[in-house]
Amino acid sequence: VSETIFSIYRRIVHQKKHLGHPDALHLHSLIYRRILRHNNAGMTLDANSKSSLYLWLMSLLPTIPSLFIIESTKYLITWLILYLVLYIYVYKSVVLFKTPKLFKQLRL
Repeated sequence: VSETIFSIYRRIVHQKKHLGHPDALHLHSLIYRRILRHNNAGMTLDANSKSSLYLWLMSLLPTIPSLFIIESTKYLITWLILYLVLYIYVYKSVVLFKTPKLFKQLRL
């Protein structure tokens, strides 16, 4: 959901393009092209599969706490905001060719 909403914002507000036009600026595409494929030049299929692992790990940030604090809206919103900040940080870093340190340390 966050990727879709961010893509809508990016296309309409930032790029002034129609939603129906394809692009390759989704976070999973950027992780694949700028981090994984670059680091594993001969292993493109392996790198393509690993790009989803980065996104799964990122999505655990709001998911795991929500399992334990399901009745506290205030904490759930806090975790959601933390996730959105992380998402924007990672997206901006990858777009600017600055791989986040956490991604370098993961070496998936």
